Amino acid sequence: MSNPYPSPVDIGNVITRAQAAGHIKGSAFYVWNPYLGSAGGFEVKTIGSSYIIGENTSYQVRATSDGTTLSFSESDKAQTPAETLLRNSEEFVTLKLYDANYHVWDMTQIRFDENTTSAEDNTNDAGKATNPDLNFYSLSTDNTMLSIDARPYKAGSVIPLGLTTNYAQEYIIKAESMMIPGGGKLYLHDNVTGKYTLLEQGTEYKFEVTNNAASQGNKRFELTTEPAAVAQVKKHLEVSMTPNPATSDVKITFAGSKADNATIRLMDITGVNVYSNDLGSIESGSIIVPLDKLTPGIYMVEVNAGGEQVVQRLIKE
Repeated sequence: MSNPYPSPVDIGNVITRAQAAGHIKGSAFYVWNPYLGSAGGFEVKTIGSSYIIGENTSYQVRATSDGTTLSFSESDKAQTPAETLLRNSEEFVTLKLYDANYHVWDMTQIRFDENTTSAEDNTNDAGKATNPDLNFYSLSTDNTMLSIDARPYKAGSVIPLGLTTNYAQEYIIKAESMMIPGGGKLYLHDNVTGKYTLLEQGTEYKFEVTNNAASQGNKRFELTTEPAAVAQVKKHLEVSMTPNPATSDVKITFAGSKADNATIRLMDITGVNVYSNDLGSIESGSIIVPLDKLTPGIYMVEVNAGGEQVVQRLIKE
């Protein structure tokens, strides 16, 4: 949809009235931000108060039915296209995704509310508007992608986070705001490395997306409300490589949480498998991988053991 007037319009008030009349699904609308990512993306704005857009500016809403219209009046016109933020960011757990140069690509928000559910809620949640090059979102229990996820806070619960991108590079997840019920803790869990990171205001977590499919998707990250003591005693797959960078060979050492089938794979930057070894059912071990026949460059080492997977980067000189 677009602004019907050749002047700034308070689209926030227009959409708020439409939501009160039962014409809008979800808790937010979407405006296009040309500065997100490499080609622009949708920025989510919660419904509830003023938000002014300029002339010839577009926006999106989720209508409750086909043919729904928005009603504008002369009083919705504004003098300037200055933005007015809707809800205070401190109401949310706000996670922004940056590249290594701290250019923002996308964001997702969690709002803990005992009067909501973990499934998609037509009133409190906001579905994910698809961006052209990167999407960062949470997943409801009914597997709906969300930009705003309202759910109750329960100790020991897990909130899956999805990430899809066309750009294999380094990224940073930063906790811009943290609104958690008193005494609660929230951890970012990287399922590839097995690492738990306690999220506090300003916490940053750096990671890399590669051509390996496991480095993105709906299973790379999750949030857990698990207490710190529980998270710390968990044993996860640990992998080390020496030396790195390497020339003639590399020693890969791993320690898992239980005896299970263990495999090691080495892939080039395009994802082509150049080495694999099935080590059988073991909990930990080490192996020396010869590199003499490989051309210099970047390779991805994938270790599967104990039902877990770790992917690390290896440089062959």
